[in-house]
Amino acid sequence: MKTLTQKQIGERNPRPIRRGPIPKVVITSYNGIVGELIFAFRQSGMTQMELARRSGVPQGNISILLHGKTDIRLSTAQKLAQALEAEIYL
Repeated sequence: MKTLTQKQIGERNPRPIRRGPIPKVVITSYNGIVGELIFAFRQSGMTQMELARRSGVPQGNISILLHGKTDIRLSTAQKLAQALEAEIYL
């Protein structure tokens, strides 16, 4: 699976219209975890508040993460991935 850079992530459509089920995302690299979670979030069409409610992660933390200003704990990544219907394989 290709790891995305912050520039590539920014070039993608930030708010696609959700049609049908959320696409499954498989995350296989710890280094690419944040980029892939951001990609899955943008593909989902969810708001930060909706993701916060589904994952139990505070919205402020999600905002900081989406702007690439922090590292992520594996436990937080798992909560976000589950809320995004993604899977993490390390």
